[in-house]
Amino acid sequence: ADEADRKALDLLEQVLTESPSLEGVSATVQTKLLSVVPSVFASLWRHIRDEADALAHDAERRLVHRGAEESEALRNILNAQRAAIVAEIERRVGATQLLIQFDKREADQFKKEKEHMDNRLVSIQLEIEREPQQIEALYKVTLRRLEPVGLVFLWPETRG
Repeated sequence: ADEADRKALDLLEQVLTESPSLEGVSATVQTKLLSVVPSVFASLWRHIRDEADALAHDAERRLVHRGAEESEALRNILNAQRAAIVAEIERRVGATQLLIQFDKREADQFKKEKEHMDNRLVSIQLEIEREPQQIEALYKVTLRRLEPVGLVFLWPETRG
């Protein structure tokens, strides 16, 4: 169906390119077509709206899925960072007995790095609680709009 729709649109674009005016259609036919536009449009609009709703629903479903995937990926990255920091802190705590061998500058640097890692653990926890939901929110559709842009009648030149 999608391929057929694409071919129909391509054909319509070709016809509109080749016939940019109404020269081949008589004034009587133009008047007759203009008089039926409201009823033709009303009968077609319901089908267009239903198809657009189905396409929008599918697109929204895929967006929600994509948002969930990216949210989970971020959660995994943050959890991996947290695990790496915890492992590094544990490794360094095991090495604290070596502080005696460090001079004052090295000991100060060691303490600053530990403090930074502790702060990062706190901020990672906040990010895990907040940022995955923000990613999912980015994929939520906030506005859906369907606007008519025109109605085209294809009229053979032979029927003038």
